[in-house]
Amino acid sequence: MKSDRCMPVVSLLPRMFGKGKAWRSEDNLPLHTSKLGRIVELCRGKDVLDVGCVGGDMGIEVDRTSHAQFEAVARSCVGIDIVADEIARWKAKGHNVIFADAEDFAVDRKFDIIVAADLIEHLANPGRFLERARSHLKPSGRLCIVTPNAHSLNNVFKSLFGLGVASNPEHTCWYDR
Repeated sequence: MKSDRCMPVVSLLPRMFGKGKAWRSEDNLPLHTSKLGRIVELCRGKDVLDVGCVGGDMGIEVDRTSHAQFEAVARSCVGIDIVADEIARWKAKGHNVIFADAEDFAVDRKFDIIVAADLIEHLANPGRFLERARSHLKPSGRLCIVTPNAHSLNNVFKSLFGLGVASNPEHTCWYDR
């Protein structure tokens, strides 16, 4: 069953890209850059929960992370992650972040937007995460899930030429839609 409250960024791509431009945005930015820009725009003026906020941003300057970009435009922004030392470092810099598991979190409020960028492919039980996210959405809230595409052009070409598919040992599954 499809829900208008669940809005993966992939569903936005046909509006962002013209025919033959699957890997570039209409303003000629790489897909990753424009994808993040679109998520930032979804967060503008909203109450945001960023699940897995540390993600691939471990060790880099906190103010340069995607979470910091969400904070800059959101009405409010809370981040959760299970990387305790990074959560402590981010808190020390003044960011509103909580040590919590994506499959079992409880925050005492509801949100307009819940962002789960490059997270769901790491979870042992994505269904539990979806249940938790649903319980934290406002009635008109939206869930934005971003995940690598198992059938990306990069992976297809690597497979065709016997170069092997790039895989992260922390991924528990692949998604293609």
